[in-house]
Amino acid sequence: MAEVERLLSTLQQRQVVLPLDAHFARLMCRLDGGGSEALALAAALVSRHAGEGHVCLPLERVGATVPGEAAELEIPPLALWIESLRRSTVVGTPGEYRPLILDEAGRLYLHRYWQHEKRLASALVAWREPAPEVDE
Repeated sequence: MAEVERLLSTLQQRQVVLPLDAHFARLMCRLDGGGSEALALAAALVSRHAGEGHVCLPLERVGATVPGEAAELEIPPLALWIESLRRSTVVGTPGEYRPLILDEAGRLYLHRYWQHEKRLASALVAWREPAPEVDE
């Protein structure tokens, strides 16, 4: 857990995440039974992205979204990061009830935002369907 604390402290010092994001990451690590740096980084960043109005965190683009000197942070190779997240008890796949949802495209969502996206997609599909014909 010391590595997780060091990582979250660095992210806050470099103003990559806010204290709220770091607290959320700590909570996810506690719920996971200790957590890993990979989980802490993903949880803090997805929280930050949500705070900025984004629906999800595309893991493949994290290096491009980390500002300035914080870009020097060690971001795990994508395949290893995804593998590590999939082993976590707080990360689920679409349809599971877990705090974080990781889809097949490597996008990480807060569960609530995943649900919103799903409802919106269903509403758009329903709206696009032609209205039933009415006998006159």
